[in-house]
Amino acid sequence: MAPPSKLAIATGVVTRLVKEEASYHKEIEQQEARIKKAEANEGDENGEYTLKQEVQSFGNPDTKHDH
Repeated sequence: MAPPSKLAIATGVVTRLVKEEASYHKEIEQQEARIKKAEANEGDENGEYTLKQEVQSFGNPDTKHDH
C-alpha cells in the first residue's frame, strides 16, 4: 500500500483542526450555560461555592482555548 500523499495528510490535519475548533466553541457555550445556571440557583446552600468553581474553571488558562 502506498503511503498517503502530502495533500492527503494536510487535508486530514485541517479537518482535525476544524473539528477541534468546533469542540472548543461548544465547550465554551456549555461552561457559560453552567455559570448562568449556578448564578440562578440562589437557594442552593453550595450555590456560591459552585458558582465560584465554575467561574474559576472558565477562566483557567489550562482549559481555555482562544483561537
